[in-house]
Amino acid sequence: MTRRRRGFFWQFLATRQNPLASFGARSILQENLITAGTPISLHLRANKILSRDLDAGLTEALIGRLPPPPSGQANYSLPDRGRRGVPGLRIQRGKSALTFVLGASIKQPDGRYKSVQVTLGRWLPDGSGMSLKAARSAAILKKQEFRAGLDPHAKPDPSLYAPPADAITLRVAWQLYRDARTQPKKKRKPLAASTLEGYTRLIEVALKDFVDTPLEELAEDPRPLITHFDRTTARTASEANSQMRVLRAVWNRAHKTLPRKVPAPPQIFDMNEVEPRDAAFVTREVKSLWTEITELPPLSRKGALVFLLTGLREGAVLRLRAEQIDHQEKTVTVVSKGKTLRLPLSEAAYSLLLAKLPENLALPDNPYIFPSIRGPRPRNGAPITPGSDQLHVDKLDFKRLSPPAAYVDQRSDKARVHPHVFRHTYRTLATSAYVSEIAIRLLMGHSLSATSVSII
Repeated sequence: MTRRRRGFFWQFLATRQNPLASFGARSILQENLITAGTPISLHLRANKILSRDLDAGLTEALIGRLPPPPSGQANYSLPDRGRRGVPGLRIQRGKSALTFVLGASIKQPDGRYKSVQVTLGRWLPDGSGMSLKAARSAAILKKQEFRAGLDPHAKPDPSLYAPPADAITLRVAWQLYRDARTQPKKKRKPLAASTLEGYTRLIEVALKDFVDTPLEELAEDPRPLITHFDRTTARTASEANSQMRVLRAVWNRAHKTLPRKVPAPPQIFDMNEVEPRDAAFVTREVKSLWTEITELPPLSRKGALVFLLTGLREGAVLRLRAEQIDHQEKTVTVVSKGKTLRLPLSEAAYSLLLAKLPENLALPDNPYIFPSIRGPRPRNGAPITPGSDQLHVDKLDFKRLSPPAAYVDQRSDKARVHPHVFRHTYRTLATSAYVSEIAIRLLMGHSLSATSVSII
């Protein structure tokens, strides 16, 4: 070999990877000797987690196998891929914790998009934390809030807080309470969106005559509050109880936060004794009820049957989306009262949820099972904002249905059929069919206490 050829040969070898060096690197990875700056893919491969495992999507078993981050890194994240994956959801592995995180974009009133990131919950090996299915369901509902323009990191308006020299009004106290109860804490869950909406209605609508009155003035002279609650009790005792309960909670929060400026609430919040509603159809009334349901319009008919066959609350049914149904296991995942429930479906309920209505055919891109063709409508006279587009119906009309006989005897002309009547009926019929008490409470989303006994 000539000198020129020998020079070219050594230059060629210098440009190639040394096979002995690569073999040594593989040996080091197999021994888990990971140094700072090592790519996460190599780190996972060294712990026997291959790329095909990641491409198949997150599973409970895969999450349990994720190793801590390599030396020099605080954490790493894996996206939720696969057929059941939720875009934007990922699992974040830290030194000692596994956390579900959701990243998405929020459309602002000016038309621009803002990237946000929220923590959904922790995954724990013993199963006491948030499961993968619960995280996916929570991510779907949280993305729904994002589409409505709700920013979880929006700073409160400073103008709503009174300066230290001013008196604290009910409006300011409500803002303090809302800010405190919408932030997640270790021992307390944040208020659900539906609960927050109900509290807002009670403060800003039912108690609108007192919302700008200083709490100190109301404590010195509570007679206007007493008169208001007496009038509300004469109309609906349960509504008066709800108003008093929320007012007391808001007032106590302001008193604990600013004890020098807000006095303790007056001792006028005595709850009314409300007789439990006997609002369930009994067995002998089911046949006539079924006949009346078949004569309802298609959307109301489907809603009534879903309420009757599942016993779910109104908000959980009307917010149902197609991706919340597991077609393989025939289950549905819903969030009710802040709880994520995975409930089995009967053949009739499963077929009913899959049935397409004219509204579904007219809106093929709408993900909701009960879509809204009419679109958003103003509430309490408030104008529609760009981010308040409502894609599902918020009420179903059951005025054509005759209420239960016992409910008419109890409420006379005020008795009417509403979605919760079907929930009472579901509980009563399950009891008459000798379904176990524990099964009924789990299916209805109640805790294992005496809660569900009171609505038989």
